[in-house]
Amino acid sequence: MPLDLGQLTEKGYADNLDALIIAEPTKNQIKISHKGALWPQIITYGKTAHGSMPDSGINAVVHMNEIIHQIVGESFELSYEKDELLGSPTLSVNVMKGGSNTNVVPDQCFTNIDIRTVPSQDHQQIIEQIEQVIENVKWKYSDLKAEVRILNDQSPVKTSGDDPFVRLVQNVVKETNGLTKLGGVTAYTDGSQFIHANKKFPIVVLGPGETSIAHQPNEYVEVDKYLESINLYKEIAKRFLI
Repeated sequence: MPLDLGQLTEKGYADNLDALIIAEPTKNQIKISHKGALWPQIITYGKTAHGSMPDSGINAVVHMNEIIHQIVGESFELSYEKDELLGSPTLSVNVMKGGSNTNVVPDQCFTNIDIRTVPSQDHQQIIEQIEQVIENVKWKYSDLKAEVRILNDQSPVKTSGDDPFVRLVQNVVKETNGLTKLGGVTAYTDGSQFIHANKKFPIVVLGPGETSIAHQPNEYVEVDKYLESINLYKEIAKRFLI
């Protein structure tokens, strides 16, 4: 069975790395940090009843609506320090499903939330905030039953701009396309797994393609940028191994 990235760090394979380039799309611009990802799934449990007798049931969708209303409201604030490269965290409610038919009171509903975090944040603290929202909603709906499951938990990644490997990459990229500015990526990458290795090493995100068209129907990579990236990787490796 092939190893996943988590196993690479758990089994110690990543401890042999001295530096890492992740070839995610950056338009061949140098990125030395990226956001983390925390994907909580909230599930509410109700009681089925005929749609004509809603008082006989417990509506899981109504309960979920109140929870979401509080999470996206002004009273729910994520604690953080703005990052110089990544900016502020984001929170987006992206999936909500509940109920089976128009004439049936729904006994279950779930929603998936996508939270992108910056290095100053504590994921466990965010989870506790969401759990506190559920407790607050119980004051309005005493029969509310809900749980939080974590679908994805990936840490932010940040490499120092003064790292010698970053300087090496800057020199190579400057000679190739003239770009030396260091930036950050709003998405997360495989670096979230590699930072858990016992050995710490610099991580740079550098590759062809544009993040702005990721997950779009017309996602593409320009041929000239693809060929340029190959030359970048070859030259970086050559100079690093000298």
